[in-house]
Amino acid sequence: MKFKSTAINPVEYDYGPRSVVIGYFDNDNQLDLAVANSAVDNIGIFLGHGDGTFSSSIMYSTGFDSIPIMVTVGDFNNDHHLDLAVSNFGSHSIGLFLRYGNGTFSNQTMLSTNSSRPL
Repeated sequence: MKFKSTAINPVEYDYGPRSVVIGYFDNDNQLDLAVANSAVDNIGIFLGHGDGTFSSSIMYSTGFDSIPIMVTVGDFNNDHHLDLAVSNFGSHSIGLFLRYGNGTFSNQTMLSTNSSRPL
């Protein structure tokens, strides 16, 4: 019997991960991850290597006490690059992170949801 080693989990549970999406974020045709980390007010981007392993996370702040809950992926500005949208429960907002062509993202653009707490 021969066992195959499993990939190490890249997600840090102390950060309070609440939502995960996959997409191609750096144009290498390897699936990447984006994680909403509610306990540390950021999203983490993990670039995939294509063999079940990922790079260390690249963190993007969602703002102090924002409590990001959900993250989704889409091309929100029609530039053919996948962008990210995050529901920030604590700051009553939706955050948009527009992707540059090289796998990095812009700083968050916040859209207020007034008094509602988006999930």
